Amino acid sequence: MKSWLNIIVILFLPILAANAKVKEIMGDEQLWLAAKIEYEISEPLELEFAQKLRFTNNISLLSQYITDIGAYYKFKFPLKVGLFYRLRLYPNTQRSRNEIYTNLVNKIKISYFSFQNRLRLHIKFRDNQETINYLRYRLNVKYNCFKAIHLFAYSEMFYRFMYIKGDRISQGRYACGLEFPIAQSHEISFSYMYETSYNKKNQEYAHIFGVNYTFEF
Repeated sequence: MKSWLNIIVILFLPILAANAKVKEIMGDEQLWLAAKIEYEISEPLELEFAQKLRFTNNISLLSQYITDIGAYYKFKFPLKVGLFYRLRLYPNTQRSRNEIYTNLVNKIKISYFSFQNRLRLHIKFRDNQETINYLRYRLNVKYNCFKAIHLFAYSEMFYRFMYIKGDRISQGRYACGLEFPIAQSHEISFSYMYETSYNKKNQEYAHIFGVNYTFEF
């Protein structure tokens, strides 16, 4: 139990390093819902399709509708590489955005713990403007406390590059939750995430509650 608490402290330590020069803090409460389908075509190749809804403004406004589609290729050693397309819709403004991202994922298990490292290159395209480019790193730790219920915690940092105002760490996410099966090949998870901005004059943060459903076949 002590080792699990130590891991949580390491994951969430960057929260204490928030920018001391922040002049104003703006917060929000949000709800993120997601449903994902995973289909293994062959042993090394897996397709994924996901639909996501994001409610902001204290969970009063459906601000984003997201569709992800892509595939992973699994290598024999614990590594897989994915390529994805994302369509992001903003219902309240009738705008949309095309995005692509690649994932490099490594996973290892040690006793009751599993550690997943994910490195993501994320490019967001904008009309008549420069692209938004992120290099994102996430460390996820999962603890198999019971036969079917898993506790998890993760920390993710966003590094914005090729930015006109200068490359920088711009955002952090820190989350914890639990996941469990509800039927064969069906899984659901509940989570809480704290999201905050870095290196900005006015800091923005959000308390985000998440519900995710996954179906594998």
